[in-house]
Amino acid sequence: MPQAQALQRLQQHASYGVRLSEQTATRVAELLANVDQQPHSYQSLRVIESLLVMADDAQAQRLSVAPYVMTALTSNSDTHKKIQLAKQYVEQHYAQAIKITDLCHQLHLSESSAYRLFEKHYGMSFSEHLKQFRIGKACELLASSALPIALIAERTGFGNLSNFNRQFKTLKTMTPREFRQRFQAVSG
Repeated sequence: MPQAQALQRLQQHASYGVRLSEQTATRVAELLANVDQQPHSYQSLRVIESLLVMADDAQAQRLSVAPYVMTALTSNSDTHKKIQLAKQYVEQHYAQAIKITDLCHQLHLSESSAYRLFEKHYGMSFSEHLKQFRIGKACELLASSALPIALIAERTGFGNLSNFNRQFKTLKTMTPREFRQRFQAVSG
């Protein structure tokens, strides 16, 4: 069934984030407008139709080169507590130079245990997670402010503008300037 294959491709691409074409985004918005006021069976049909429209969008673009992966944890596990502490530490210190040893000291873990924790929970290394978090914060600032790109790089923990530009382009497949221009074009 070709529709099932298209939906499977959409699901795989969704873990990277997907930017739909303007035409598809408009069509999906039309399909889902006021859907919550319809009978349940009609709502289900509209959602399925919307998914099929998104799956058929040949102009859809991935937003990231790395997929977002997160494993489920029970909220009372020791691992969950460590992940929460690590998350808080990154959120509070991302603008500074952070080393895995700093995090290990906070979590009372060995480096190898910290590496395993990040690989298992996030599906990536600590440094990759930190880079993606910083780039995400940079995207927020690019979209919500007129701050110079060099200042955004500094505020998000990148001490070197060319390194920031290179890391940003690798992760987002566009430069920070292009990201800002596209975001302003869509929201403006």
